[in-house]
Amino acid sequence: MQTFWVNHLFYPLLAFVLAVLVISVFHLDRVVADALYWAEGHQWALKDSWITTTLIHKGGKNLSIAIAVVTLLLLAGSWVTPALRHWRRPLTFLLLAAATSSLLVVSAKSLTHIACPWDFNRYGGNLPFMSELDQFLHSDSGRCFPAGHASAGYAWLALYFVGLYRHSGWRWMGLLLAVLMGVVFGISQQLRGAHFISHDVWTFAISWFTALVWFRLVLYRSYKQSLSGGLHTTSPVLTSTPSAYAAETGIKVSS
Repeated sequence: MQTFWVNHLFYPLLAFVLAVLVISVFHLDRVVADALYWAEGHQWALKDSWITTTLIHKGGKNLSIAIAVVTLLLLAGSWVTPALRHWRRPLTFLLLAAATSSLLVVSAKSLTHIACPWDFNRYGGNLPFMSELDQFLHSDSGRCFPAGHASAGYAWLALYFVGLYRHSGWRWMGLLLAVLMGVVFGISQQLRGAHFISHDVWTFAISWFTALVWFRLVLYRSYKQSLSGGLHTTSPVLTSTPSAYAAETGIKVSS
């Protein structure tokens, strides 16, 4: 299982650290925000547009809530519908991971005191432009870090781990869905002047590593046992042990 931790912990952590360093060294927060602000006519012309505020911001939030509601209904159904029983554990993980990552992002926003681009006089606001570290140490008014709306998409990175647990190729579709949602939500907020690019990177990292922690707590043992029990990627059901799998499916699992 060393490969699992290399692929899901070491490489993502390395990529996150490198991304933060690149953004810091090349001042990409300022560079990207400058470019967007200039392209919009030295104003945040899209701050109140229907596309960014109604379609993507409100609509995206409602989409994420809808996914959560469907997940909750499926989980409730697993207690009354035998066909859903085997999904109880991964659905529980999915809700825990998504809810926790969103809660962590919201909590961090109230603790870091980091402002939005539109708050700085460089972009039409009132605050002098300063680094995130200076804001964290000396400011007490900002609530824009990490990116809250992007978390409505990145929270569903947990879908990848559900697919991994089920040994299913659709885990990549789950990953793609969450990344697309997070990127679209994040870019929309950057176009409005609500976030810098680093805010989205941190939100992605929080969501990924939160899902990884919950995977370790809820699904990892069964996942590891399924591998040692010789289950194949086409297995329709994963249970806590190979013997339980055989008892519930009638398929003999080789040891």
